[in-house]
Amino acid sequence: MEISFEDILKLEKMFESSGMSEFRLETGDVKLRFRSADYCVAPVAVTGGIAPAAIPATVSAPATGKADEPKEAAEEQGIVVRAPIAGIFYRSSSPDAEPYVSVGSEVRKNDVIGLIEAMKTMNEVKAPCDGVVTEILTENESMAGFDTALVRIEEKRV
Repeated sequence: MEISFEDILKLEKMFESSGMSEFRLETGDVKLRFRSADYCVAPVAVTGGIAPAAIPATVSAPATGKADEPKEAAEEQGIVVRAPIAGIFYRSSSPDAEPYVSVGSEVRKNDVIGLIEAMKTMNEVKAPCDGVVTEILTENESMAGFDTALVRIEEKRV
């Protein structure tokens, strides 16, 4: 089954308005997963991929071997906030503005931590939980594919 970028955007809009906390679609080679900002657990990497014709700039071959092990160990030390949609990641609302967050910033659940521009629309990326930003994983104004790691947050436990 071929799925276009527009199809993905429609699914994402329907998911956002549904009130669901998680949505998965698996058909043939295509595997999609959406999670709401309220879904506050360390994300699991999406397996498989989207057909390259759909969004070639965001498709990458999965890495294999021992190089993955340190990354997985590091992800256990915090919650990785991932891109809910493919687009350009911005750390601030304008080039002159201060970044929404930096390493060491305290965030509360649903605080805006960045923006993703997709199809000339700015989409807020929100913190999934209370905590402290421990790492910025994607550079400002760079392309972020769906599920790209953006920021790591050490969850504040009450």
